Amino acid sequence: AGMLSGIKRSSDWGNSWELINNEIQWTYGQVRNFAYNNNTLYVALDSNVYNLRIYKSTNYGNNWSLISQEIPHHQIPYSLYAFDNLLLCGTAAGVYKSTNSGTNWALIPGISGNIGLFGFASVGTKNIFISAWSYGVYVSNDYGESFTLKNDGLLSYRCTSLYKFGEYLFL
Repeated sequence: AGMLSGIKRSSDWGNSWELINNEIQWTYGQVRNFAYNNNTLYVALDSNVYNLRIYKSTNYGNNWSLISQEIPHHQIPYSLYAFDNLLLCGTAAGVYKSTNSGTNWALIPGISGNIGLFGFASVGTKNIFISAWSYGVYVSNDYGESFTLKNDGLLSYRCTSLYKFGEYLFL
C-alpha cells in the first residue's frame, strides 16, 4: 500500500500491515505508482514536491535500491510500467524508458511533454501503447524506439488509463 507516510506490506491479506520503507529516504511525499514483473517490485514516488524517485526491490520490499538517478528529479511520476527488462515512467516531460530494469534511462523522442502520460500496455516487449491526456494513444511497434499517435475514433478524449487483456486493449 502506498501512503503519504511510506509503503506498507501485508502478508495476511490485509489483516495487518508493516512499514517497509527501509533504504528509501522518506521525506514528505507520496507513492504514485507500483509495478511488478519478474519477481521485482518497482515503486515510483514523489518525495517532497516534484522530486521523482524510483526504487526497486527483489525481496518483497525488505530492501530497496534507487534506480532513477538518470531521470531529472523535478518531475512527478504519473505512471510506471514493467514488462521483462522494459520499464517506462510517464512524466510531464515525456516518457522515460529503461531496457535494463532501471539501470539506464532515456527520454523517448517524439512524445510531447506536459500531456499527462497515464497508462501503459504492451504486447510482448515489441508493441507498446501509451495513453495521453487530450491526445489519444501513442503506439510503438519497435520496442519503443519510435511512436505514432493513433486516434481513430478517439476524438480528443482525456485518456487516463490503458489495459491489455488477452488480445484486447481497454482505454
